[in-house]
Amino acid sequence: MSLLDQCAKQTIVIETPGTGYDDFGNPSTGTSASYKAIIFQKNRVVLDRTGKQVVSACQIMMSGAVSVNPESTLTLPDGKQPIIIAVNKTPGFDGTNVLTEIYT
Repeated sequence: MSLLDQCAKQTIVIETPGTGYDDFGNPSTGTSASYKAIIFQKNRVVLDRTGKQVVSACQIMMSGAVSVNPESTLTLPDGKQPIIIAVNKTPGFDGTNVLTEIYT
C-alpha cells in the first residue's frame, strides 16, 4: 500500500460519459465508480486540454490508473460537480500508472 493510499480519506465519484443516446435523444450515462482521493482546495494556474492557461480551484490526487477524462462527471464529497479542466497521469518506473491528478 502506497503512502497516497494511506492518506486518501475522501471519496469522490467519477462517471464516465456514455457512448450513445437513449430513446429520447439524450446522451446515455456511462459507468460510475467511487475512489479514495486527496483533495487540495488551492488556486493555481494549469494548462487545459487545448493548452490554454486557466485557473484551477481544486486538485485531486488518486493512486493508480483511473478511467477519467475532461468529459467525465466528477462528484466531490460535498455533492458539487465541478468541470474537469485537465487530467494528468504519472507513470512509475515499470510503465504502469502510479498517480492520477484531476484539476477542476
